Amino acid sequence: MRRLLCAGCWRSKFLLGWFATPAIQALPPPEDGICYLLGDSTYKGTRGKKNPAVKKSRLRASRPYIFGIQIVFLVMHWQVYRIPVDFEIVRRKGDPHYRKENVLFRQMLDAFVPPAWTRHVIVLADAAYAAKETFKLLKRRRWFFLMACAHTWC
Repeated sequence: MRRLLCAGCWRSKFLLGWFATPAIQALPPPEDGICYLLGDSTYKGTRGKKNPAVKKSRLRASRPYIFGIQIVFLVMHWQVYRIPVDFEIVRRKGDPHYRKENVLFRQMLDAFVPPAWTRHVIVLADAAYAAKETFKLLKRRRWFFLMACAHTWC
């Protein structure tokens, strides 16, 4: 198993889907049929001196700069189970493949296919992902959401 995971020829997103789909099917579905999608991002420290995905940023104006890899992830949650279903690396702004966190989050939501037992999907995310385009996507897919919004929003 270790050799399979460490092989450089594999695409990580392919492996995640390969492991997550059978796990979701094997676990017992919830009685209420509600599936929660958790969206968040995290920073991981540098993994090498010349990693192209490493970026410098701040979490807040009062905090020091950090230097690492930012990952946006989508986790499916029901009852006591939490299974990661998708992730994206946020690249540096100078990179030609750079996209904002909101855009990456929306792409992951758009690509997500709920299991057959799902009656309702509820998206839980931080205020960083609250955008008009995100709300339009959720409305189009008829999903519910719980997100913090900025104080300036009406």
